Amino acid sequence: MDLKKILVIFSVLWAQTSMAATPSLLFEGWFQVLLGSKKIGYLVERYEFKDGKFLVTTYLKTNADGNNVTESLKGVSGGDLTPISYQYTSKVGDKIKLIDATVKGDTMTLTILDGSKKTQTTKRFKKGTFLSSMLIYLVLSQKNGLKVGNDFKYNAIAEEEGTAYTGSILVKNQEPVRGKPATRLINEFKGDKYITWVTARGETLLTRQPDRNVDVRFAETKAEATEGLTVNNKDLELLFGKIPGDAATPAATPSKKSTPGKKATPAAEPDDSTTASPSAAPNATQAPVEIKGVPPPKNDP
Repeated sequence: MDLKKILVIFSVLWAQTSMAATPSLLFEGWFQVLLGSKKIGYLVERYEFKDGKFLVTTYLKTNADGNNVTESLKGVSGGDLTPISYQYTSKVGDKIKLIDATVKGDTMTLTILDGSKKTQTTKRFKKGTFLSSMLIYLVLSQKNGLKVGNDFKYNAIAEEEGTAYTGSILVKNQEPVRGKPATRLINEFKGDKYITWVTARGETLLTRQPDRNVDVRFAETKAEATEGLTVNNKDLELLFGKIPGDAATPAATPSKKSTPGKKATPAAEPDDSTTASPSAAPNATQAPVEIKGVPPPKNDP
């Protein structure tokens, strides 16, 4: 199972569309990763808008059932979504891969350490290509945005490879998740299909890859996301500074169960999925930032 593909695609459909006019935290949150009915890992993300740039930081951890993957990403994009740089790290078992990329114009320079092999290369890409983690902003910049029927192709850099691919996305229909209004998106990228339910503000409630029987679900708390899993707080502190959702950062320990006896199981239908309450979403009353090429976000009705 290629978890890296699954979770990079999840990441591209998560970015929040509500942001402050001053340097601002847009969103940070935790997610459960499920293989069938079994929890195999967690994902934590932070999105920021500072000094006219978008910043994204993510961390993924899975257990043995998820191939023992540890993965992180730090990316920077301009206010018009132009890629600037990113650093990607993954460890699968004992194999480590590092990518350090910088972008100038239509040229990306990469230093890649894959196991013991180190390479440096440059790649050119088409105008309008962006970091895949910024896809939701591209969707919202379209004339029809999240309007049902909006269907278009895009070129995005797959951060785990340092290569640009053409993808396509279709705004399929309105379909609530646990009673919360949501729009269902069908995204195809790198030969795989992903189904994602998002709110009108671009908040992802659920991402599903049916061919691999994997769900990635928003969790209301860190405890819910990491229940039964080991959390390495030192890694999280190095990456995020302050651990998202934490008032304190104790040493790495297995996470305690927040709701004993409660099982995380994937939904047969979206309305049965486990998702966050509206109160977990970022403040939607903040003044929107004017972003070149991207219209101001619209609040939920």
